[in-house]
Amino acid sequence: MKQALKPWSKKKRSTALGPVLRVPARTRWSPSGRGFLLALLLFLPAAAGCGGSAEKPVLRASPLWVGVSVEDITPDLEKYGTLRPMAYLFTPPVRGVKDPLYARVLVLDNGIERAAWVVLDTCLIDRFFCDAVHSRLTTGIRRERLFLSAVHSHGGIAHIQEQPAFQFLYGAKKPELLADTAEKVAAAVDRAARSLQPATFSHAAMDLERLNQSRRPFSRPPLEDRGTDPEMTVLVFSGEAGEPLAVVSNFAAHPTLTPTWQEPYYTSDFVGVFNDAVERRYGGGLSFPEGGGVLSLFVNGILGDAEPYYPDPVEREIQSWEKRIEYGTRLAEAAFPIVDAARARSGRAEVVLAAGSFTFPMPEVVPAHPLIELLVRVFPLITYDVAMTALRVDDVLVSFFPGEPTTPVGLGAIKNPLKAVSGLHVVVAATSSDYLSYVPDRRQYDEGTGTGNYERFICMFGPQTGEIFSTAARLAARGLY
Repeated sequence: MKQALKPWSKKKRSTALGPVLRVPARTRWSPSGRGFLLALLLFLPAAAGCGGSAEKPVLRASPLWVGVSVEDITPDLEKYGTLRPMAYLFTPPVRGVKDPLYARVLVLDNGIERAAWVVLDTCLIDRFFCDAVHSRLTTGIRRERLFLSAVHSHGGIAHIQEQPAFQFLYGAKKPELLADTAEKVAAAVDRAARSLQPATFSHAAMDLERLNQSRRPFSRPPLEDRGTDPEMTVLVFSGEAGEPLAVVSNFAAHPTLTPTWQEPYYTSDFVGVFNDAVERRYGGGLSFPEGGGVLSLFVNGILGDAEPYYPDPVEREIQSWEKRIEYGTRLAEAAFPIVDAARARSGRAEVVLAAGSFTFPMPEVVPAHPLIELLVRVFPLITYDVAMTALRVDDVLVSFFPGEPTTPVGLGAIKNPLKAVSGLHVVVAATSSDYLSYVPDRRQYDEGTGTGNYERFICMFGPQTGEIFSTAARLAARGLY
């Protein structure tokens, strides 16, 4: 693998749009992005037939089996020495553990397809970590059917990223920590795959008021507020007696309430509070790690410009452990009626389970700010073919996004269009299976050049980044409906 990975450069090269599509070097991403985007559009009819993959998904309902497990992945501070949380730039070293970091695993199997969905209490993971997990699996789950989502907690694990820029910003890679963490996650996936039991599936969704907000009106300079995705979707997997086995909740909000600069502890932020509340309510008063009967998996959504709801400009700037508990509890209480609505529906014992992907060359870096340009020149990015992936579970389509999409991209260019064309319920799982960049749309990109326009400042691939990634996300879902 290492021979195939190259630092970013401006040299043109031939690249592949999936296993069956070849694009000439002249269509390689240019600073304007027109060549690459044109290539996507020209090859759209051909790509539609295979979703970026050489195989055609089998869309046939079959009896569902489910396995769940959880694993504590909190790094041992005594074993690994000085560690930093994956929080903000140059955060002080970790001083302790506020709450454990977990890998929560859901394995789905309908006899035709098997997939593993892992949700990690950390800020971000890259495709190299996903490869490391897969290489350690023993239960035969294919690489393209292994989906890993990071909840984007800024109190998560650093030192397990491969990209040189991330290592500079958040801490040098510690190979032993990376290997140990991947081993723990793989062991949890294997446990879940060995504990499959018959299950039914149902879901429900509801718009939640005053639980997330756009951070754009607070930006400097003032930028237009284009709202957020207010919808929470809940997927419920139940046992033969109707008892819930796993609850997956998808909602958009940045977990940036903790850690504080003064108290840099490992934490899952409000996500851990939310999962604990759901597990205790539906698991007999116990959390899953304590022996409760249901595993809660909070999956972050279209979070690029969304944050927890604190409308007062002064209050929104305050980080505290109390806010983590308050918001996590408030979000869980809003989720309970949605979980109940899903459970009240007649669950399906036979479901369609299918996955798709679309692979394209990583766009050439077009830094949005001189500081970013300096960073990637000193620490060149490792380039590779990017995979956008999707998973269909009965009448729900999950689009896995390798970064942080803003609302116009995630909602306006992926979620709503896929809902319209597929007739399925669609959710976007951000910071999943890789991490590349913030992804704003062209209007957000053009609204300002300073650090106040944060989504543009962190964007790595130029003004057409949103169009490229949203097009690839839609292509990944083709063939699943």
